[in-house]
Amino acid sequence: MGNVSVQFAGIQNEATILTLDGLLSKNGIRVLDLERIDKSYGSSIKYFHDEDKALAEQVLKIASGAIPSSSGLSQPKLEPVKGLENKVRLHYVEVWLH
Repeated sequence: MGNVSVQFAGIQNEATILTLDGLLSKNGIRVLDLERIDKSYGSSIKYFHDEDKALAEQVLKIASGAIPSSSGLSQPKLEPVKGLENKVRLHYVEVWLH
């Protein structure tokens, strides 16, 4: 169905990220990598092709349900990224949780 890369902040959020990984996989979405990057910015689900908006919306729904309010992670927002269509493959989104 689709592929995602996940970036997240805080080692304390590792359990939440592993839960998200399992939920994405269970829904037919392949997690290419999980990477901890301790920076401060808002959470988002980034997609690069208009054709991948439905995939990004599905990932957003799964991610939003996997993040407990006590985690300190902000709820992600859908973010279309334009200008990289020729550099980023189809059926791919990025999950940034901070």
